[in-house]
Amino acid sequence: MSSLHLRAVIAQRGIDVTLDVAAGETVALTGPNGAGKSSLLGVIAGLLRPDAGEVRLGYRIIDTTPPHARGVALLAQDPLLFPHMSVLANVAFAPRARGVRRHRAHELATRYLAEVGAEELAGRRPTQISGGQAQRVAVARALAADPELLLLDEPMASLDVDVRPALRQTLRTALEGRTAIIVTHDAADARALADRVVVVEHGRIVEDGPTEQVLNDPQSGFAVRLVSGSIK
Repeated sequence: MSSLHLRAVIAQRGIDVTLDVAAGETVALTGPNGAGKSSLLGVIAGLLRPDAGEVRLGYRIIDTTPPHARGVALLAQDPLLFPHMSVLANVAFAPRARGVRRHRAHELATRYLAEVGAEELAGRRPTQISGGQAQRVAVARALAADPELLLLDEPMASLDVDVRPALRQTLRTALEGRTAIIVTHDAADARALADRVVVVEHGRIVEDGPTEQVLNDPQSGFAVRLVSGSIK
């Protein structure tokens, strides 16, 4: 496990954020649309270069580390599974990309599919599984990459309400002991998954505290709306 230090200034998007995440901590990053949450994930993943600042994961500077060695996995709203591959091959792709031999990669894929309760899907193609199942497979693929930092960008936003609790439980198990940031607009996600809640508005952190503290006694306007369920 590694800690994260983020310092990012993106002038064009009005972002000026400093954020530290302890090793093994899960942070829920929330705020209104356009506040800069996804941009911050892009900076942390090394997909977006800030005008100033740095991202440090443990002793590594993300900008100067090759993508395959960054130790960061990003799970987006869309599972982005390869349609021509089986579920097992999709999950095995992550360790294979790190140079793991095929047999061992398949063993790891089987293990992580079992961890998210999707082992029975191994032989199917993405077109043969539901949205909730596809997101479970995407979680397994992210875990199979063995990341030091897991980034989740509203992983349940596109799912039906009735399948979210099951995936939430899957993620709760998967995130245990891992360093992670999850972008969400759902107080239930934050309460179930996060140790800490960070609220971003207009590119700035306006509230930061333990999950129960922020959700039980919100101080920022957005956190109040989040807790009241008025976020659309």
